Amino acid sequence: MTHKDEKYVINLRRHLRTLPPFGVTFSISLAIILLFSYLFSYVVPYGLFHTIFLFAVPYVGIIFLDFFVFKLLDIYFPLKRISSLNMITFFSALMMFLFLYIFFPFPFAFFLAFSSLIYFRFLIYYVLIHSKKGIATCTSFFYNIIYAGFTFFYYNHYFVPYIAATILYILAAYFGVRMATSRFIREFGENPLWFIASFINYLGRGEGEERFNIDYFFKRIYQVREVPITVFYFWKKDGTLKAAFVFPYVHPGPFGSVGGSDLPNKLEKYTGMKNLIVFHTTTTHDDNIATEEDVKRIAEVIKKNEKDETQHCISRFERFNVGNIVVGAQIFGERAMIALLPIRRIFDDVDIRTGLALRRKLLNFFKDAAVVDGHNNFDEDAVPLILPMKLINKVKNMVKELKCDKPIRMGFASLSLQGKSIGPGGIRAAVFEYGNDTMAYVLLDGNNIKKGLRNKIINALKGVVQDAEIFSTDNHIVNYSFLDLNPVGDKDDETVLIESIVKTVKSAISSIEDVSVSSKTEMVDLHMASRGQLHKLTEITRVSTARSKIMFPVTALMAFILSFLIFLLY
Repeated sequence: MTHKDEKYVINLRRHLRTLPPFGVTFSISLAIILLFSYLFSYVVPYGLFHTIFLFAVPYVGIIFLDFFVFKLLDIYFPLKRISSLNMITFFSALMMFLFLYIFFPFPFAFFLAFSSLIYFRFLIYYVLIHSKKGIATCTSFFYNIIYAGFTFFYYNHYFVPYIAATILYILAAYFGVRMATSRFIREFGENPLWFIASFINYLGRGEGEERFNIDYFFKRIYQVREVPITVFYFWKKDGTLKAAFVFPYVHPGPFGSVGGSDLPNKLEKYTGMKNLIVFHTTTTHDDNIATEEDVKRIAEVIKKNEKDETQHCISRFERFNVGNIVVGAQIFGERAMIALLPIRRIFDDVDIRTGLALRRKLLNFFKDAAVVDGHNNFDEDAVPLILPMKLINKVKNMVKELKCDKPIRMGFASLSLQGKSIGPGGIRAAVFEYGNDTMAYVLLDGNNIKKGLRNKIINALKGVVQDAEIFSTDNHIVNYSFLDLNPVGDKDDETVLIESIVKTVKSAISSIEDVSVSSKTEMVDLHMASRGQLHKLTEITRVSTARSKIMFPVTALMAFILSFLIFLLY
């Protein structure tokens, strides 16, 4: 999934979350309908009471009938959504009626136009209440049942055509839905309607059953893959844990708290450990995980914090250029940490094959190794990085020359920060001494870092530490709160953010002490996306949406033509 794909999903959410309040749609639409009823009572010989009974009473009644049915059956469908749906549906039929009334008698025009009410109601309810198809279908009929009653008791001649038109419209709507979703079902073996319903309701409520349904959907279309989970544990002299560097080879997406999103916060929750530094490894949206159960499996690995074979030495943190890629590296005991930094060549995410290939090369020289994506230089046009084997070998050759020759002294601090572009993990800082020099790892909980902000942070830390590198967790929870990709610093005061980072680093420095290091890597089976799957899903959604824009008008038009002929010939 590229930035383009992410933006497409975000754009869908923007449209779904801009419904006006119930009071606005209800009061304005009712006022228009009452005015229309009053004016129309002078045109037809039925009087004001009759026109109000035909137009306003069903409109108001159906809105509240829908609401009470959903409330009674505990179906999430907010009143403003019901009101907006009914306004669009009713006014569409009203416009059709006004056009037909130019050419045909009142009953003919009215019942032909208002037989179409079921079409739009069925489309919306069948999609958004897909888990309860029977209720969705029955609710769709409410208007048509009322107007069928009118025809039966007052306009008997139109009863049969009205029933026939109702059946035609619901069949047309059902056929349109089937056609719009056919390719998705063919590709993934799953009907996307209940996913769409859960997705929309999740945006309305955020948690609960909807998120479980979305996770379950991804679990069914993902496959089980085995990936490494690596942890570097830093131990105090008294045997307690100072901090842990966590390197899960999964991607913290796709959005909100679905799947692997908000991974740092979830791992803290399931491990009970407040001193985790969860790096963004070399992964993309192709490596998203499906469910909370997958997160719990990662947490179980972290909790196995074994102290076997601890070591006490550290190398200097070094940066070097490999082609147009900047690489940062440091050795802890016999464990190598490599950071691919998007400084000269800007990239967003790193292909997992690149990271794992480099890791395998390094394991020939080190007891353990982890490769991370700095993810600290946001660019809308950036794409994932793929390194050829020639450059991977160059990185390996440079890293293996680093000397682990000083004792490890480490400080750690964290700071929760209320920000619009930063997640609940806030700021994490680990500061290492190498002789008389200090090196700060600063991890910000967010989806990348605003272009240029990394350099400003590093400049602000001059005089506090000798060197620093800035990382982001790539936490996609910030994409749920704001309707864009929202890199760290994009919607926050940079001065306040930088001051908070400096404060956190100083706090870490004040806690520097002797530590030793151990590590653990465990291969874990997780439900994960396959290569290109999320991009494919987005593309098919695009195609299905485009097809819907054609299919629904065509099916509605065909139902109208057939209904018109029935009314005309009956």
